[in-house]
Amino acid sequence: KLGRRSLFVRADISRPDDVRGLMDRVHAELGCMDILVNNAAIGFFRSIEETTIEEWDRTQAVDLKGLFLMTKFAMPLLRRSRHGIVVNISSIHSLVTIPDLGAYAAAKGGIVAMTRSLAQDLGRDGVRAVCISPGFIDSPMTQEWAESTPDPAETMKQVVANHPVSRVGTPEDIGNLVAFVASDLGSYINGENILIDGGLATKLHH
Repeated sequence: KLGRRSLFVRADISRPDDVRGLMDRVHAELGCMDILVNNAAIGFFRSIEETTIEEWDRTQAVDLKGLFLMTKFAMPLLRRSRHGIVVNISSIHSLVTIPDLGAYAAAKGGIVAMTRSLAQDLGRDGVRAVCISPGFIDSPMTQEWAESTPDPAETMKQVVANHPVSRVGTPEDIGNLVAFVASDLGSYINGENILIDGGLATKLHH
């Protein structure tokens, strides 16, 4: 309806060959890339002691290595753009977190650090790197976490009560911020980690 077209490519971003194939397809169909949003993530709700080595490795492979692979193989396409940008979706868990999310928090913290480095590395080619850290978002991952607690309804009631804006975020909230930083309006934002959490992290006590 907007006169645009989309391209769907199935790939496991933790696998180099899959990512290389994805970028080859983008090159063949589109020729270049203006905006790369690294948003894929998984998480396991376990204490560090309970987290298996396989769960730890899988979390890092998707949440952190996947970001590295996507950015690495996208660079030839991003260089062709006059205003290329990589937007990495981290999490509030890179700054403050909850119990039983150690592997996820570790990966998300790594994304923030990597973004700072990417801003310098990619800047040589005229490409920006920005990190966005959402708080609680109405998403399947949040719902899965709530379901892992003894009383999911009460858990979400408390989560909402802890937000100064009295609600959790929506995917559209995050999409709007991505659109802003990727536009000319955000062209001087580079290497930053932008927290978007409805004010949750401003509270000293919940």
